[in-house]
Amino acid sequence: MREYSKDGKEYKAYVQSLKSSVLTAFYTPEPVVTAMQESLQVPRIRPGRFLDPSAGTGMFISGLKDVPEIHCFEKDKLTGKILSSLYPESRVTIDGFQSIQPYYNNYFDMVSSNIPFGNTRVYDRDFDRSEDVVRKSSLAAVHNYFFLKGMDTLHEGGILAYITTSGVMDSPQNRPVREWLVNHANLVSAIRLPDNLFVDAGTEVSSDLIVLQKNT
Repeated sequence: MREYSKDGKEYKAYVQSLKSSVLTAFYTPEPVVTAMQESLQVPRIRPGRFLDPSAGTGMFISGLKDVPEIHCFEKDKLTGKILSSLYPESRVTIDGFQSIQPYYNNYFDMVSSNIPFGNTRVYDRDFDRSEDVVRKSSLAAVHNYFFLKGMDTLHEGGILAYITTSGVMDSPQNRPVREWLVNHANLVSAIRLPDNLFVDAGTEVSSDLIVLQKNT
C-alpha cells in the first residue's frame, strides 16, 4: 500500500481509514447475497434505482443484472478505490452514508446492504437538529442510523433489505427504533441468521436479515 501511495500523507490516510472501519465492517458470505440477488431477478420487481450504503468491495451489487442505476457508499478509502475499479459503471462515493445529498430523499427503489453495527456515533446535521427524538437518538448507534437514513432515501413502496446485528430486533433500548420503523414501513420479512455465518470474517455474532417496505 505504501508503494502505490503517491506520498506519505496519502499512505497515512489509507491506514487511518482502515483502522476506523475495522471494528464495524464484516464481509458477507456469498450464498446469502446470491439468494437475495436472485429474488430481484423477477422482471416486475427488479429495481431501477438501487443503493448500497455500505458497499465494501461490491458483493451486494455483483450479481445485479439490468439495473439501470446503482449507487454505492464506502467510507474506507482503500476499499472504495477497489470498488470503483471493479464497478466503474456504478456511482461510487468514497465517504460515509451520512454524506448523501438531500436530493436522494425518496429516490431509490431499493436499499440493501450488510450494514455496520456498534455504538459508533454518526454525525448528520439534519438528524442532529431534528425534533424527532428517535431520529436524533439514532446517531448514537451506526446500525440504527442506517435504518432511518435508508428509509429516508426510499420512495413510497420502496424496499429496504439489511443484514444487521440481532440487537436491532432484540435489545430493549432499541424499542423506539423498532416502533419508528413499523410506523414508517411494512414488515416484509425478518429472518434470524446462524450465529456462525460470519466465522470466516473473524467474528461470531447473532444477525438478522430484515426486509421492510416503506409506507409512511
